[in-house]
Amino acid sequence: MHYKYSTVMNICFVTLMFGLGLPVLFPIAVVSFAILYFLEKAMLYYIYRLPPMYDERLSESVINKLRWAPCFLLAFGYWMASSNQLISNDHLYEVEKSSSTRTTDHYEFDPFTAEGWAAPAWPLLLFFWCILFAAFFGSCVRPQMEKCCPKLKFANFEVQQSIDNYFKSLEDHQR
Repeated sequence: MHYKYSTVMNICFVTLMFGLGLPVLFPIAVVSFAILYFLEKAMLYYIYRLPPMYDERLSESVINKLRWAPCFLLAFGYWMASSNQLISNDHLYEVEKSSSTRTTDHYEFDPFTAEGWAAPAWPLLLFFWCILFAAFFGSCVRPQMEKCCPKLKFANFEVQQSIDNYFKSLEDHQR
């Protein structure tokens, strides 16, 4: 099961990291997820003899890691959208030697200049900081939001099932 989760996470993170620079990755990811889905469905029906033996910890771990994927999309998307060399050919420079350093005119302090706030880049940076703030301080802000707007109450669902293990619930002749 962990191999399948690692494949899903790999496709998701690579697509979201480089998708704004290479938009063809989004349809490739959709096709990859569809193939993975139908392959797993066929394997479940025709190949696997026993259900996987795992609990909810693996799924919760994957979900906790996947919640960082939008941050990668926004951060790398901002970096690509604000890069002058990716948007136009006016900022390309000749390379004298293959070992010389390439000049990109793209620096870390660009968000603090007027060119760093040019559309379409600045909304990506703004949403990145909002999501990052929510990820780190969401547990502190959530109770205040629930007090201000009680209709926006966030529910925590806990599944409490008193079902035995799969093999314990089978009868002897079924095992």
